[in-house]
Amino acid sequence: MRKPTVSALVLAALLVLGAATELCGQPYWTRHVGSLGNDHISDVKVDAAGDLFITGEFSGTADIAEETHTSTGGLDFFVAKMSAAGDVIWWKQGGGYGLDRGIKLAFGPNNTLAVVGEFMGPATFQGTTITSSNYTADMFTMLLDRGTGDQFWIRQGGGSAGADRPYGVTVSSAGQITVAGEFQGMATWDAYSLTSIPDPETLVPTMDVVIASYNSDGTVLWVQHGAADHTDRAIDVVNDPQGNIYVTGQFSDTITFDVEHLNAMYNATFLLKLDAGGNEQWFRRCGGAIHDHVRDMLFTPDGELLLAGDLQGNMIFLDDTPDMISGEQPFSYYLLRVSTDGQLIASGQVGSGNGLSVRGIDLLDDTIAVVGQFNCQFTSMSDFYGGPGLFMAAGNEDIFLNKHRLNDLGFVAARHFGGPGSKLAGQVAILP
Repeated sequence: MRKPTVSALVLAALLVLGAATELCGQPYWTRHVGSLGNDHISDVKVDAAGDLFITGEFSGTADIAEETHTSTGGLDFFVAKMSAAGDVIWWKQGGGYGLDRGIKLAFGPNNTLAVVGEFMGPATFQGTTITSSNYTADMFTMLLDRGTGDQFWIRQGGGSAGADRPYGVTVSSAGQITVAGEFQGMATWDAYSLTSIPDPETLVPTMDVVIASYNSDGTVLWVQHGAADHTDRAIDVVNDPQGNIYVTGQFSDTITFDVEHLNAMYNATFLLKLDAGGNEQWFRRCGGAIHDHVRDMLFTPDGELLLAGDLQGNMIFLDDTPDMISGEQPFSYYLLRVSTDGQLIASGQVGSGNGLSVRGIDLLDDTIAVVGQFNCQFTSMSDFYGGPGLFMAAGNEDIFLNKHRLNDLGFVAARHFGGPGSKLAGQVAILP
């Protein structure tokens, strides 16, 4: 069970100074979201007006910005809209007696908001009840009105073998909604059925990649399967203005989408391009380190992909001219700029002698915001600021918020947030 954590909303407000996006001042505001039970904010997005949209899970009776909400089961899903001043504009929740959580958000055309998450058993969302297969965890996709929070539709997908979970969602300019995640065993998305590949030794169905795309009215357009012998998952998905779809995730051994891709690297990162019809355009591998794991991805206004992840050791990005990315310290987070034809443009990293993990990125103009967590001491930040007592974790893990330049991915500034309790960094958003 997830431990109570420091709310990622403190970071969602980003502690920024408006359009200047300087990370050297005091925050506009902070808000506490929590109860005596488990509460977690998994994603945050900010629109052009500066309104924030958050999603996650809560239990029991939770307080947010002087409002009180009570879950119907152990963990309930929520999505909320807040003003740039931190006031709640609307709050929507759903669920049942099982585990129900929001995971990712994406803005769509016509003032819409796509939300994906997971639910267990019967769960009710704004009057619509869905039931998971065999009462295991399945995934949901819903479309809301961004102005009111009212639900246009909700769809489900999954099977009875285990947990089926979405990790990313994107909406094209035409309103096509694409969800990426993982599933196990036999699972269905309306008329489409997939079966994951059994482990060659145990013959137990493994976790495979699933990518499902919906029309703006909730009709399933296609489902793409990433089939492999071991545990594989999609971590994030984004669109470009032409409607092409880019998916990143983790895989081991050989994986097949439309084409089989041989791989000898364990738990490597993949980057996949699909057209709007779900047809594979190209595939890239990145890995080979002691540990390398992609965590977040954006499509930039300049027409590039921006990826962030964790690195221990040296990894290789296999494009037309393979590039080696060497970890400068035992633990690092990396940033990658990749073109839409799958070529690595630039890479950057920040490291530490102790545990370090990136969790989210956001971009405004030439400023990249990076949020994550570290333990013991974040050694490169302590050295940068010239203080041996700086960037020391007060608890098991503390949270960092770093700023980078987009053009060369160079590090600019950092902030440390912490205390003696348990903390889990979430996503980050820059207020315009």
